[in-house]
Amino acid sequence: MKQILLSLILLFTTAYAWSQCDPIFDFGDEVWGVAPDTITNLNDGEINSFYSQQIDVLVPENGDPFNAPFDVEVDSASIITVMGLPEGLSFDCNSPLTTPCTYLGGDQGCGIISGIPTEAGVFDLTISVMAYSQIINLPIFVDGYSIVISDPLSDGVENAAVDFGLYPNPAQTSFELNFDYKSSEEVKITIFDIVGKEALTLTRRAQSGNNSFTVPVESLREGTYIVRLEGMNLSATKRLVVNK
Repeated sequence: MKQILLSLILLFTTAYAWSQCDPIFDFGDEVWGVAPDTITNLNDGEINSFYSQQIDVLVPENGDPFNAPFDVEVDSASIITVMGLPEGLSFDCNSPLTTPCTYLGGDQGCGIISGIPTEAGVFDLTISVMAYSQIINLPIFVDGYSIVISDPLSDGVENAAVDFGLYPNPAQTSFELNFDYKSSEEVKITIFDIVGKEALTLTRRAQSGNNSFTVPVESLREGTYIVRLEGMNLSATKRLVVNK
């Protein structure tokens, strides 16, 4: 029993230590940024092996990088959630403020993706951010990041579908989801709102070749969403706008 307790203490201590970070990237004269960028992208990992990736952010002082409709001063920005992470990985970050993962305009912060992934594949990520000002709050989705988790006992990772299409987008009552697949299996279609909450989940049977599914959105409110398509070796996301 004592050995089990010591092992649990070591596990939680290690997890806590890896969830802490200090900003290390030098953004120089840049007024805002994220490091690593989407070109360098995130570290690869292996299934059932510990994974860690630090992400540094520099919050802008105004709303220009967020395509604000008019001049605004950014009081702070929060990383709401990181969507699309493989099972076993989570995102944690330090913050000098009481609100989790929140940094003042002009300040630099960091977060860490860490854990032990339990599924292999190519996982496209979407980071949901909210920028706050005294005039308007700006929701932002950051796309372009991905994590490759390989299985050393297999021949490697193969993404069963490289892309999928949404039409129409913006959608009113429904949209068509189209993609090419290399196998016949059940896939899951999940729609998330800006805070990462599941708004709609469907399962459909995909066939080898071209697939097209109609997804109803009558029950969704107007706004921006993230659509995630998942299969055995597939995790891809795209942005959807519902405009009624």
